[in-house]
Amino acid sequence: MSRSEKQKEYILQLKNIKESKGYGYQRIVDEAESLGFYVSLSSVRRVFAEGSEDLSFRDETLRAIGRVLLETTEPTPEPVKGDTAQRWEYYEQIEALKAAVEYKTATIDQLNAELQRQAVQIDRLRTLLEKREKQFEDRDADARSLQEDVRRKDRKIAELIDRIEELRK
Repeated sequence: MSRSEKQKEYILQLKNIKESKGYGYQRIVDEAESLGFYVSLSSVRRVFAEGSEDLSFRDETLRAIGRVLLETTEPTPEPVKGDTAQRWEYYEQIEALKAAVEYKTATIDQLNAELQRQAVQIDRLRTLLEKREKQFEDRDADARSLQEDVRRKDRKIAELIDRIEELRK
């Protein structure tokens, strides 16, 4: 299952939980803020809009809403035999938690893949930097050698000028 499919399933589960718990948009925003997350009222409305499961949302937005709906609620006790409504609510919560875990796992996998790509990029840049540093060291050595050559030739020129002046006397 791709990450976008998992996000779609996760959004559908959030919608079911929101509906079963009767949470309003503003309550989700307020509770998210009390948990230290920022999510705008318009973002919450977009997540719960008709057909929103086909859209893409920022992970931070879904994480905040998920925290409010999944993690701040008391777990539903195991259903009493014969209580169909309670049984459905219990199983909806389980399915929502499964979807949340799958979505978070997909997000972790995506972040790990990005981390690997960045590690390869860092290694490539480190190798390039080391190569450039070696080139600069070589150029510094060449510059020092050239400076020494110039000094030696300056001394030779000075000697030749002194000889010419001695010969003129």
